[in-house]
Amino acid sequence: MQQPGTQDSRHTHDLPGFFLNGTSQALEIIDAVGSDNLFLQYDIDHMHIMEGDVTATISRALPRIAHMQLADVPVTCPLESLHG
Repeated sequence: MQQPGTQDSRHTHDLPGFFLNGTSQALEIIDAVGSDNLFLQYDIDHMHIMEGDVTATISRALPRIAHMQLADVPVTCPLESLHG
């Protein structure tokens, strides 16, 4: 049963069929678009599950990351619920 304020995981291990499956694929699409105003929104939790070594990936892709999301594994919850 899902707790109030949580979200189900959204990665291909739990829910196959997403168009984007990894950092390299997203960066290839950004390169193909060719805009200097298009960046990556990086979900640390999901990329840890999908790719493993997020430290190396973040180090390599940091200039192209505009936002990073960090949540407890395995549950994503609003910050206010941590102080409840």
